[in-house]
Amino acid sequence: MSPCLAARASAAADLIAALASYTGALRQAFLADLGDRDFAARAYLDDALALARSDDDAYRIAHALNGMGDLARMEGRFAQAAVLYE
Repeated sequence: MSPCLAARASAAADLIAALASYTGALRQAFLADLGDRDFAARAYLDDALALARSDDDAYRIAHALNGMGDLARMEGRFAQAAVLYE
């Protein structure tokens, strides 16, 4: 391998490592910023579902259940998301 190509390969490897580190740090910052928002979203959706059911509004019930499914999917709870989407 030529010295120029070796230097480029090394720089590329350094860049990839830096990007991986940055991605990890960004993910941690994002999750830290979420804080209790997922809890707030779940509470909001629970309230929305209760209100929709009290009004016997099929459209709003479906909408609330779909939102709950989205939240479960984003949290990685795929089996629960599938049930909510049904």
